[in-house]
Amino acid sequence: MNLKLELQPKEVFSRIGFSLVISFLVVNGIQLAIIAILKTMDSPCLQSQWLTWILIVISFYLIGFPLFCWMVKDLPSVSMDGVQKLKLFNLIEYGCIAYTLAYVFNLFTLLLMAAIESLKGNFITNVGENLVVGTSSIGLFICGVILSPIIEEILFRKILIDKIKLYGDKVAILVSAVTFGVYHGNLSQVFYATALGAIFAYVTLKTNRVQYAIILHIFINGMSAVIMPAILGDGTEVIRIALAIGVVFTILVVGIVGLIKLMKKINLNSGTYYIHRHRLVQTIFGNGGMIGYLVISFVVIILTIITT
Repeated sequence: MNLKLELQPKEVFSRIGFSLVISFLVVNGIQLAIIAILKTMDSPCLQSQWLTWILIVISFYLIGFPLFCWMVKDLPSVSMDGVQKLKLFNLIEYGCIAYTLAYVFNLFTLLLMAAIESLKGNFITNVGENLVVGTSSIGLFICGVILSPIIEEILFRKILIDKIKLYGDKVAILVSAVTFGVYHGNLSQVFYATALGAIFAYVTLKTNRVQYAIILHIFINGMSAVIMPAILGDGTEVIRIALAIGVVFTILVVGIVGLIKLMKKINLNSGTYYIHRHRLVQTIFGNGGMIGYLVISFVVIILTIITT
């Protein structure tokens, strides 16, 4: 396949990075502005359990997401042809792998946060945990479990990968995972979100369908937000705790075995425009757009650590 490129790879990645910067700043800026206005008005809406989800709907679903799509629409794309269907067992196996990665990296994050808290002298806000326990359960299900996975996967696994797939699977997975992870803008989610982004990107590239990544994302969010809390209840019944441990243990065993199998058979396409491995990081991240995106994202992450 011969594809004429109007832009050099660095320019493509810089445009993507710049578009993410604008989207990221707009999303966070709108949320801060609305909260500031509500505080000025001393509005009772500040106490609403729906506030977080309304802010996400307005800032990300309705503005930040469409803005990014518009800003990258002129970049060359490679459509996902040749759909490969996943058998139910394979989909379940990928779900267990994703859950295992999320579990391990979340454990690492908790240890890191504990170390920082001991140095800082107070607690760091766990954004993911606050979304589960401090907001409307209906809003959590609609937005956190259903809508966010759909929109995030379309952005980071469909639109973004279509723009960079020609540089090979390795590049697509790396960029999709890292940009997805840091877009969350907080320490409690950045590491496990990056790991999940990698497995979601791999599944999307292997099947040429973003629908599977959406299903996996819904499963992961549903496990943490709905299924596990429903199993545990108030956390005082031994039978419920034992059941939760059994469920998690089973998923982790299947996930670890599946991950070992995957690592043995993994096969990544080189793409139609090869970037030499010695220039890979420099080409992808050594440009104004990506540097700006990563710097701003990490500044926000650091600020959330310092100010919470």
